[in-house]
Amino acid sequence: MNPDISEHFYGAIERSAVKTEPFPHFSARNIFPDSFYADLQTAMLPTEYLAPHPTTNGQRFSAEFEPEWLSRLPPLLRTRLKFARLNFNPQG
Repeated sequence: MNPDISEHFYGAIERSAVKTEPFPHFSARNIFPDSFYADLQTAMLPTEYLAPHPTTNGQRFSAEFEPEWLSRLPPLLRTRLKFARLNFNPQG
């Protein structure tokens, strides 16, 4: 994780009050910097390229990452997806 994002994240957690009722928990607000949310929104696919998930009344969308579906995307979106896939590291 980017050091600036990590610092912001851990700072938000540290500023959060721990509550004990009705069970131990905390609630953190704005855990990421505003720029992170802006980047996340920019990286999201527009809904016109997604299919509504059948069980959610159009509240959730999904993508089929099959070659036919990918070929319908504009070149910029295809490039963005390839870049995201190359940079995805589930190990951290």
